[in-house]
Amino acid sequence: MQQVREHMWEPLSEYQISSQEEFLMYAEDGIEGKVQILRNLPLNKYLVVDNLPATITNTQPFQKTIKNLRSYGLDIDRGDAKYGFKMPLPKNGDMKRDLIIFRRK
Repeated sequence: MQQVREHMWEPLSEYQISSQEEFLMYAEDGIEGKVQILRNLPLNKYLVVDNLPATITNTQPFQKTIKNLRSYGLDIDRGDAKYGFKMPLPKNGDMKRDLIIFRRK
């Protein structure tokens, strides 16, 4: 008989940028700054790396961002990758849709 391992999600919480240096990397250094922050992201924390207006349902811009992050050497994917991603649908009243990258191992 084959054993099935249950998949359990750890709760994620947003990474809080705590220093002026990190804030400048996030705000001014573009994708390179976000890559530096992601490389040091604690387990089960996430960082919003991109967003779109809530009215846009096409996720191609998010897919391009993920591809760009991968080009910097980040292992972002589903399953056993070091980093995962989510593109949660906006809740009623939200003006934007976020792309979040989280660290799973």
